[in-house]
Amino acid sequence: MNLQENIRKILREEVELNPDKRVYDYDKERDTVPERLPFDIDKLVNSGVVFVTPAIDGDPDSKTYKKWLEEPYTHLLTLYNVDYSSEDGWIKKAITKVAPTEQYKNFVDKIYDGKYNQILWGLEKLGINPMDMLIDTNIQENIRRVLREERTNPKENPVKYYYYNYLNKNPIEFEGLYLVPKWTGLQIKWKVKNPNDYSYSQSVLTQVLYDEFKSFCDMTNTDFNIYKNYASWMKNIRNNCYVSKEDRERLNVSGKQIKHIDFSGVFYRYEFDFDYETTHVTTNDPEVEVYVYGNITNLRKTNLRDNLERTLEKVKPSYFISDMTETDYDEWKEELHNILHPMYNIFVNNPRFYHDEYDYFELGLQQTP
Repeated sequence: MNLQENIRKILREEVELNPDKRVYDYDKERDTVPERLPFDIDKLVNSGVVFVTPAIDGDPDSKTYKKWLEEPYTHLLTLYNVDYSSEDGWIKKAITKVAPTEQYKNFVDKIYDGKYNQILWGLEKLGINPMDMLIDTNIQENIRRVLREERTNPKENPVKYYYYNYLNKNPIEFEGLYLVPKWTGLQIKWKVKNPNDYSYSQSVLTQVLYDEFKSFCDMTNTDFNIYKNYASWMKNIRNNCYVSKEDRERLNVSGKQIKHIDFSGVFYRYEFDFDYETTHVTTNDPEVEVYVYGNITNLRKTNLRDNLERTLEKVKPSYFISDMTETDYDEWKEELHNILHPMYNIFVNNPRFYHDEYDYFELGLQQTP
């Protein structure tokens, strides 16, 4: 019998055994669990499934009942023991202290069948997957994979199958970013690890997740549209994007270089001084918005169609854009690409932020509200 067949047998006969048919007591003549999963004692202790305690007298008829003993041995108690013991019994006192676990490093095959079944009972009670409690070795990783295959059917729960068997719980690397998945029992939640502090757009990363899940759906004949939101959930971030410290400094350097604007449209000319304050960057799929704000002074508007006399008109800084004719506004939007070209380049050349197949830019330069 090969490894996969053996582990499947264990899974069927032990982990999926109806708890009502399990035995939890001690009988030296009985051995109902000849093959066992290789549990890690420290993981079980840390999860509250078992307790390793110093020696204590557990004989109610003894004069030293419930007294700590100066003995080298320890007790291996289970959550089952604790739940089924009296409040004033020795077990509740025993678990108030902990003892070293070294002697239990390979304990599974040395304990009686009832004790092993008590461990399975504890895992079920706490909702812990047995494969998360196995010893960490390359062989045990193969065991975990087999267990996942046994427990997860792509047709019954395609998103769970995608997480365990396609992604193998591993992050997706994209242009130096790491998209880290976590299975919640209902959906996969993703978070971004950004060790190099890159700017990124949430819409671009969501598309990366969609593309990855779409590949899985094509392979397994799964309906992408039904499950995509369960497989690609990300917590919303402010402005739907992140601007790195370096890019923020570059934006500010470029913004401070804008001192004077002289723009001529078809009907009017607008001229003003500009004192830069800040740049707001927002992504609203598929639009990338870059708005530069500052203090506009000495604003003048010139009528270019008056051939007899060029008239100058004062315009309030906060209204100069809405004052434009539709034709001049179109010309102004084109001119903004020249004025804000250094800022535009910061994002258009960043594949984590901008996708040239479906994104487009909305640029603005305005009086600070």
